[in-house]
Amino acid sequence: MQELQVPTHRVAVELFTDRGERFAGGLFVTEAPYHTDRVDDLKQALNDQRMFLPFDADKNSTDCHIINKSQLTRIRLEGQPEELLREGADARPEGKACQLRLVDGTSIEGEVAVDTPWSLSRLVDKFNAAEAFVLVVTENSVEFVQLRHIVCVN
Repeated sequence: MQELQVPTHRVAVELFTDRGERFAGGLFVTEAPYHTDRVDDLKQALNDQRMFLPFDADKNSTDCHIINKSQLTRIRLEGQPEELLREGADARPEGKACQLRLVDGTSIEGEVAVDTPWSLSRLVDKFNAAEAFVLVVTENSVEFVQLRHIVCVN
């Protein structure tokens, strides 16, 4: 049965819930042959149709839990933005600078990176075209923010 297992790898993250909880650990994401880095793999896992993802709340534990994606406001990858974004074939994604205010009162300033055609270049167009989780690159972090938990964008 080993041959039927789908290869996965652990991505070190901090999870923030809509109740203000914070969890450090790792999400297990599928190794996709066409993806070249943790950012792409995590983006794929967060925006697919699965409601739950395997999560290891402690780096030294073999216990694995599952986390409901709908309860997450944001996911912060461990590491510096330059290092995380350099891993892939693409350079730092071109983004639109803005400030996000979330339902839990958090404010995030950074560049929102959503691929859209040139005809959808306004910030409102990018948010309306985005998947469930949008990539935000701040000065000190790379995060995915769930759109349904964003109150407003400045």
